[in-house]
Amino acid sequence: MRLGLGGARLKVLLRGFAIPAAAAALALLWGCSSSVNTSGGCYYTTRASQHAQPAGESFTLNVSTKEGNRLDVYFRIPYTRIHFEKDVDVFKATYTVSFVLRDADGAIARANDVDRTVIAQTYAESVSSLYDGFLKMFYAPAGDYTLEIVVEDDWSHQIFRRRQKVEVANFSKDEFSASDYLLFEKATSEQGKISLKPIFPSGLSFIKDSIGMFQELYNVRRGDSIHLSVLYSFVAMRDTPDTKHVSLVPPYYVRFAECVNPPDSVYYRSDSVFVSPADGTLQVFQSFPRLMRGTTTLTRKVFLSRNGAADSSVTAKKFSVYAPAFPWLYGEEEELAALSYIAWPPEIDSIRAGKTPEERSRRIVQFWEDHGGGVRRREFYNRIAEANQLFSSCMEGWKTPMGISYIVCGPPDYVDCQGGLNELWYYDLGGSRNFVIPFRQNYANTGERYYEIPPFSVSGLIWGEFVNRWRR
Repeated sequence: MRLGLGGARLKVLLRGFAIPAAAAALALLWGCSSSVNTSGGCYYTTRASQHAQPAGESFTLNVSTKEGNRLDVYFRIPYTRIHFEKDVDVFKATYTVSFVLRDADGAIARANDVDRTVIAQTYAESVSSLYDGFLKMFYAPAGDYTLEIVVEDDWSHQIFRRRQKVEVANFSKDEFSASDYLLFEKATSEQGKISLKPIFPSGLSFIKDSIGMFQELYNVRRGDSIHLSVLYSFVAMRDTPDTKHVSLVPPYYVRFAECVNPPDSVYYRSDSVFVSPADGTLQVFQSFPRLMRGTTTLTRKVFLSRNGAADSSVTAKKFSVYAPAFPWLYGEEEELAALSYIAWPPEIDSIRAGKTPEERSRRIVQFWEDHGGGVRRREFYNRIAEANQLFSSCMEGWKTPMGISYIVCGPPDYVDCQGGLNELWYYDLGGSRNFVIPFRQNYANTGERYYEIPPFSVSGLIWGEFVNRWRR
């Protein structure tokens, strides 16, 4: 018996757009791909160019419908990635998204353009954390394809391009199947229809309360016994001598363990068992605690028992959940940890010695008064936010070797890519002198690409000069 993916009949709302929820099986947790992931090439230059281009998030979902096999492409783009111009009393942005589906021979199987116009009522809204999103659907024969997504901003003429491998699956209409599951923030019911607000993975850090999970089961029969199991497990964050933040020296060892360790703790488990009351489709809604901060693995298991026979399906997806203030620092401890990149240990100890939060805050302000003032402090924290946006993966970007190097030394003047395995950051010191920071990819991390600095490969003397620039 095959556990696959079936169609859906629910309506899902995404930023004000009704999405047929065959749809409801938005592959946030299974069979999905994000436009911010990269492969090959130089990690820094790729992420930096995406940061400046109209880059958005995309997810693909296979759906079985009466009309045939369908590939759903979900797309959303933050307001901060598109250019707004004042238009009378409002601010307007326009952009075009081109979708090209190519078969295994490179021939175009399907293609379509979507023109979008976004209206912001105020300038503050145009630079806010809002998104514009929509769904594009393609009917295509089952098989392997390459999906190319090109976004062009009409005002700035900036172009973002991404290619990804996708599959259009062939689902049987006669066998039991389970949809992918959709995480949603809230559900509302109007005139007998249920609308869901999906959660994109990039928004998991900002969920304050519980999250919902929606899934459908297809071709069930009266009397089928179904067991649904959901397990949340995560890697606990631990500080050890070789993973604590380093101070005033190149970031050789920083919190790498939480990127590669398997889940070591279970903080939520749900098991639901029920018997199907009728033939056809079952819709299942469940509520769970929001994902914990750190690296969380969510595992779903579906077990079916029918006339003495049994079958099961297990899917798992790993997520990185950051602090709710992301990309900014969150709380006093994070501020002191970041400050340790440029402050002497006795200075950090002196700040920590403050007996109250107010006293410690005053000592932080005094540190910056002695080292550049408020302007320099804002520059430092803005650099941290940029590092988070550029280098976050299994942990916040400001904690990674690349992030620390970016915060202390700034953007490199030149980057030498070496096949995606290594890259060198060059800083021009004037004349023929260069400062080089080498990065190598650590393949122990099975998630996104993670780079470390080989020990004793960076001049501590020149690194200290960059640190001193912050202290003058």
